[in-house]
Amino acid sequence: MPNTTKASGNMILGTNDAASYENLVQEFIPRPIHTDQQLQAVQTRIDTLIDLERELTPDETDYLDLLGTLVWEYEQTLEAIPDIYGGGLTESFS
Repeated sequence: MPNTTKASGNMILGTNDAASYENLVQEFIPRPIHTDQQLQAVQTRIDTLIDLERELTPDETDYLDLLGTLVWEYEQTLEAIPDIYGGGLTESFS
């Protein structure tokens, strides 16, 4: 019997049950992120993988890379916060 636990309604991989890439995708299908709610769901899945108390398998690493790419792509669509240094800082309050 696989070693699994439940968290957030998704099956978490146990230390003796590393999932294949296909299984990972079936548990949480990666899609482009368009909302903060979707971002939070992807981040939760990333945290689940990062928090495993063992070394990730190559399939898990590839899946984690994909999720990270989706987060990065979404963050590129957000309005950038301008860098303010020195005098620019006081000018921004005018």
